[in-house]
Amino acid sequence: MKTRSRTTKVLTIAIALAALAAVGWLQPVKAQTGDGSVRFVTYASVGIIPDERIRLSMGNPKNSAGTIMLSYSFYLAHGNISSSTPLYESELIKVPAGEFRYVDVRRKNLNTEGELPTGRAQMIVRTTIIAPAGSNPDDFAGSLEVLEDEVQDGNTVPLDSKYRLVILAARRSKQVNAPIALLPGQSLRFTFLYPDEEGSEPVSVTTFTYDGIGRLTSQSTPVKLEPGECHTFVVNYDDLRVEGEKGTGRTQVGSGIQVLMTDGSVRSLNLPVWMELVNNQTGSTSGGGTYYAGSVTVSGDGF
Repeated sequence: MKTRSRTTKVLTIAIALAALAAVGWLQPVKAQTGDGSVRFVTYASVGIIPDERIRLSMGNPKNSAGTIMLSYSFYLAHGNISSSTPLYESELIKVPAGEFRYVDVRRKNLNTEGELPTGRAQMIVRTTIIAPAGSNPDDFAGSLEVLEDEVQDGNTVPLDSKYRLVILAARRSKQVNAPIALLPGQSLRFTFLYPDEEGSEPVSVTTFTYDGIGRLTSQSTPVKLEPGECHTFVVNYDDLRVEGEKGTGRTQVGSGIQVLMTDGSVRSLNLPVWMELVNNQTGSTSGGGTYYAGSVTVSGDGF
């Protein structure tokens, strides 16, 4: 018989679009449509393994100006999603004022083998909302959850902890902003999406991890991102040059990110970032939290 932790495991990435602009799901791109309505495009990144499903929910408040329309598209979190064909695309969903709708997308319905040997698929989920003129994306409450394909009692399990990853803006400080514990057999995954917006130029991204007194324990090879591209960095426990706690091997680390404009300029840009704690043996995400995403100013050295 399955244990409770197995049958009721739920990863809640976000609970309200009002908060998502700060936590990394909502990175709105607003556009006017021909009928006067407005369109908001948002992104999220999440890993899913066989026998799991993603549940996407969206609410429309009672005081809304009218019915909203929304759709979800799933892309693999590598390469350029602007030119990619989605692995899954929902039909257009109507959500009247004062109501909500949800849709489940099962791992088996995503046409990809995933990573070996776990079958994990790292996804970018694109949400498109078409709303009445004058609408604000903060008005629409939504959530993204990962749950087992067969949940016996229907219960959900709250996250044990929250983690915040902050891109340091226009500062040379390598301040540790995302303390998190790793155990042997685990890894941290950082997924970046560089939206394809007008005037965007390539950027170079590097990730760093530090121990409790600020010493560098791991550094990734810099990756160049073109507009529209996404990339996932994996930091394995075994890559850390630090001794863990006796008995468990547990080690506490912090994270930092360097973002450089390849043309050497200093400007504001939108660069959503997501972080997940992953079990390397099963490929499942065992933690989540709130992360920084938004407009950042990149200085000459990237910090």
